[in-house]
Amino acid sequence: MLAKLAKLETGETSKTDKGSALLNEHLMLSQEAYDGIVAWQNKLKTVTDLNEVTSYEGARFQHYSLEVMVVAEMLKGDNTANIGLFLGLNGKGKVTTILVELDKNNAIKSKSSVTGKTMDNPEDVYDGSRPSPPY
Repeated sequence: MLAKLAKLETGETSKTDKGSALLNEHLMLSQEAYDGIVAWQNKLKTVTDLNEVTSYEGARFQHYSLEVMVVAEMLKGDNTANIGLFLGLNGKGKVTTILVELDKNNAIKSKSSVTGKTMDNPEDVYDGSRPSPPY
């Protein structure tokens, strides 16, 4: 699986201003997303502290809600056929969802340059969800 995520590991995405505080709040660096996914995979191998990483103040996460604004922004991209949802650990060490634009082959989409050439950098990556609790 990690081979399919290689574009995230080597990506050069930046946290550019998306014109919305909500979008900016959820925008992630591709390396940050990759590291979070790898950290979650490693956590599953050790099965230690799973209750801690899947809870908020002792209450286990029941569900995640997706921010519609984030999904709408991701669907604006050309040839976005799917949105991949991956689990990862965020900077606070809690499980979070990581949303990645995918093409029709379910491969991570690459950005297009002004000249129309495809660059080997992934499209924007988001932590586009809110866990319940607390939300």
